[in-house]
Amino acid sequence: MKPKRKHRINEADEKLPSISILVGFLIFCLSVAFVIFGLTAYTFNLDDIKIPGLYIGGGLSLLAWAVLWVRGEVSNPPRVIWIPYVSYLVACLLSILAGAPYVKWVGWEFLGFYISCFGLVLLGSGVVVNRRMLELSLKFWVLITFSTTTFGLIHYAGLLEPIYNLFYPEPPRQTDRLHDLIFTFMRNRSMLSTILNVQFFGVFLLMVLPVSAATLVIVFQNMRRRMTTGDSITRPVVWMIICGLSIVFSIACIFTTYSKSALTFLPLSILGFLIGLFLITRVRQVPHLGVMAILGVIMAGTILFFTMGDLRRNFANLDDSMGPRNFIYSGAVAIFKDQPILGAGPGSFRIVFPEYRNPDYHMVRISNVTLYAHNWVLDLLAETGLAGTLTYIAFLGGIFWLGFRTMRESE
Repeated sequence: MKPKRKHRINEADEKLPSISILVGFLIFCLSVAFVIFGLTAYTFNLDDIKIPGLYIGGGLSLLAWAVLWVRGEVSNPPRVIWIPYVSYLVACLLSILAGAPYVKWVGWEFLGFYISCFGLVLLGSGVVVNRRMLELSLKFWVLITFSTTTFGLIHYAGLLEPIYNLFYPEPPRQTDRLHDLIFTFMRNRSMLSTILNVQFFGVFLLMVLPVSAATLVIVFQNMRRRMTTGDSITRPVVWMIICGLSIVFSIACIFTTYSKSALTFLPLSILGFLIGLFLITRVRQVPHLGVMAILGVIMAGTILFFTMGDLRRNFANLDDSMGPRNFIYSGAVAIFKDQPILGAGPGSFRIVFPEYRNPDYHMVRISNVTLYAHNWVLDLLAETGLAGTLTYIAFLGGIFWLGFRTMRESE
């Protein structure tokens, strides 16, 4: 048998990079944190604060990446990412030019939005220039996860009321925005706070669960390395606790949001993670896997025991949820069939859908204003046609390919 190769730590890999790289990383973190944390009780609508945040934060990130690229501090993005995405932008541009005059205004708006969002992809990946920056990036997502899930569970458990009574034994005599914010959260248990928006938060936690698990492994390795060198292990132990709690709190919050999509894909995500771990990577043995599996079953069983009634009620009305959506889906398909190559134009669904919707649209329980098709693929097909849909799927495929290649080449 060949001896196992020890992973050699490069000193340059452990040092912080230049100040400009750190500034770019800070811009990225602040932009993303604003979008996630900026969902206050004042809005009651995610898009009210999320879209402007992505416009501004994405634009600043794109500018920061361009400055770093000109300075030679970040490398060119992989071709499997930028070529499909630029092709997607070109498809959107052609769709705008070929679209009806009354939808062009929203097309230009969305094109600028797509360009801004790509800045987050470029800057977020560009600043990861060594192992230290990789660890900082992962810890950033863990902190976002830990803070949002902690607040979400406090809110869900009704613990905001004693906090409110502690700080405000009597209502303030003058305008106090902090009072209004806490009071609004406390009195709106049904919405689980805007941070715990059912679909957004459940799916977000589903995506960052593997990140928390990967960070837990990294900080555990750091702790073992510090133990061999005699250094203090306080910091990695604290991070291990935060990562572990982030995993537990994330699963708990996914259940308490009762997001049908997140709950459906949670077991599939865990299964895919294990398949990738054993088949794609070179990992063949996971320390304490049996103990972790037993604890996972106990935790999942406990959550299911206390939430089974709510889960049954939420999934019992699945037909009621899909009935109105089928009306929207049929309208999106009709728009695509009418303009299959370039679509009706980016962001145009809200404008052209009334022309294609079923005459019985108002006979079902559904909003009078329909902004999206409530199906990402149908949105792409209706608004950008086959040209935009295929190029955007190629962009996502490029990201998955880079992840697959990295796992195969990793130690």
